[in-house]
Amino acid sequence: MEQDVNEIRTTVVGNIVSTGTLRRLQDGTELVSFRIANNPRRLNRLGEWIEVGTTFISVTCWRRLAHNVLTTFVKGDPVMVSGRLQTREYEKDGQVRLVVEMEAEAVGPDLNRCTAAITRVQRDPSRGSAAGTGEERDAARQDTRQQEACPGGEEEPPEEPDERLRLDEMADLVQAGLPAGTS
Repeated sequence: MEQDVNEIRTTVVGNIVSTGTLRRLQDGTELVSFRIANNPRRLNRLGEWIEVGTTFISVTCWRRLAHNVLTTFVKGDPVMVSGRLQTREYEKDGQVRLVVEMEAEAVGPDLNRCTAAITRVQRDPSRGSAAGTGEERDAARQDTRQQEACPGGEEEPPEEPDERLRLDEMADLVQAGLPAGTS
């Protein structure tokens, strides 16, 4: 991505408010566009939360990021988008309007408001793109783990502990006011 000297790079946290739209350019490059809404809230002097207003931002993702965003997120998901922010004016019905746009460099779930399971995408070197379905990628990932644990293939790898259970137990302890790691 080309970088201008005075461009604004930032991260915006919000919810996806439109379904992603996939477009393919003549050279085969994929891009996905969607909109997010940022609803900041502030605590006033009376101790009440008030909404300050909503900012809508049009987001564009290119190539691999476009594909991954389209297959990962749906309308309503809480996300964090990092990239290059810009504004553009246009005229409609005799009125000048302003739109805020972001060319995304990274998009991820807002883990303050959701959880996520990570699936690494394997690359197909001949195509330069993601290979296989999610199930095929997960199976290949499991095969790789078994090969790394047992290079000769003599025995099964030891069973991995359930990390989610440990994290849930720690969250329960924290909610109960106990420091994590004690029981």
